[in-house]
Amino acid sequence: SNGYAVTIDQDVNLNGGALIGTSAGAGGFTMAPTVPRSIVANVVGTVRGVLNITGGTATVTVTGNVSGGSTSVAYTIYKYGGSGGLFIVGNITGPTGGSTCSAVHVTSGNVTVTGTIAGGSVSGGAQAGLSFSSVGLATVNGNVVGGAASVGVWLSGAGTCVVNGSATGGT
Repeated sequence: SNGYAVTIDQDVNLNGGALIGTSAGAGGFTMAPTVPRSIVANVVGTVRGVLNITGGTATVTVTGNVSGGSTSVAYTIYKYGGSGGLFIVGNITGPTGGSTCSAVHVTSGNVTVTGTIAGGSVSGGAQAGLSFSSVGLATVNGNVVGGAASVGVWLSGAGTCVVNGSATGGT
């Protein structure tokens, strides 16, 4: 997606390969699914946020590890709008740049993560591992660690968050 916004409108199976984010500072992967979509790949961000799910009514399932980019507003996974769910089986690492970017930021729908979520690594950044402002349900079957100066889980909506593991703040 180097320099481009790539819309994922079909299932992707790279059998252990990787979807690589952009190094040019623009672009990334976006989805607005109306039918369930499956991504079987490691998703790697280099500069910008990696996976933006905007709207849609269907579930997105990601099987593989997901790592964030290195600039401001580079959420690793950003889901907003729509009623579709998000399922992730793998570890999620937050961005290494910016000041307000969570590893996973969800404003609508439900999310289930089976794996570890680690917030960003920028000193002084407000980078939660999981930022959840939906009225839905967030379930993490693993540990959540906040970014360098933030909480593990930031629950700011009327939803419910269940962590079947530990949730700790950053350093």
